[in-house]
Amino acid sequence: MTHAQLFRLSYEHLTLSGEDVQRWCNGMLTNNIRSMSPLQVKQTAYCNDKGHVQGLGVIFCLSHERFHLLLEGVSCEQFKERFAMFMMLDDIESSDENLGILSLQGSEADQMLQKAGAELPEEGLFGSWLGLHLYRRDRSGYGGWDLVGPDIESAQSALINAGCTPETDETFNRLRVLACQPSWPQDSTERTFLHELSLNEACCAFDKGCYVGQEIINRMDIKRIFNRKLLKLKLDQPSAIGSELFLPHKLKKPVGVLSSVTEHNGVHYGLCLLKKSSWTPDTLLELHHREFDQDGVLSHEEKIGTATVLNQD
Repeated sequence: MTHAQLFRLSYEHLTLSGEDVQRWCNGMLTNNIRSMSPLQVKQTAYCNDKGHVQGLGVIFCLSHERFHLLLEGVSCEQFKERFAMFMMLDDIESSDENLGILSLQGSEADQMLQKAGAELPEEGLFGSWLGLHLYRRDRSGYGGWDLVGPDIESAQSALINAGCTPETDETFNRLRVLACQPSWPQDSTERTFLHELSLNEACCAFDKGCYVGQEIINRMDIKRIFNRKLLKLKLDQPSAIGSELFLPHKLKKPVGVLSSVTEHNGVHYGLCLLKKSSWTPDTLLELHHREFDQDGVLSHEEKIGTATVLNQD
């Protein structure tokens, strides 16, 4: 990928407001929200008390009493249902926002935005262009920007006229998988940690006060002890999401489940949360399809291919 590709993404958004909303967000989300000033933007997440990821997002500080939250892989309804009691106790108001998202990815994204007339904000800040929030967000491994707002059509036209190429969801997924970037909840389980998704640096602050799951997450960061990690695999043939991976000499328990797949230049790739025993680059794994009866007894199993763990650098 050597230019600038334009994608339309579909995520839900809400606005949180209230006199204590900054303190409230700081106690519920993993990044340092208390330190944010207007025009700052951060990736973040929220977890349960065991440190397991429950949702990902991007938070924008509109003012100290008003924040915009872009939810990735979570609906507004799910977020509000989870935090309803806490929001009521702290008098936090929420409102769903009908916003669109453009994501411009590629090595020439900066130049294309400037050519279209946008002024690029500094890292960690969001700017305004054609009524949209503009902030740096690499979703491809080549650098990029997200644009968020109620009307993305004008910005899309301006960027296409500047030379950007509109692309499909399939292309976006290919770039994401090749860059080993997780999609939540697709590439996780109900017991996944941010460190396992390599999102700890982007989403966590280890210099802030208490938040839900902090004790487990901080301990994991200090000791660097986690038993799974999202890694990229090279597949010997097209394989279905949900296929299980095994070490060839240990076929009783899988070391992971294939969660994302793509194809690039005739080669097939996938992502998987792999157990530590399989992290070494060039490790050869077997892909199996297994079926179980209604009592949970294995009724059918077949080897459907092999996968090689790739160097993640």
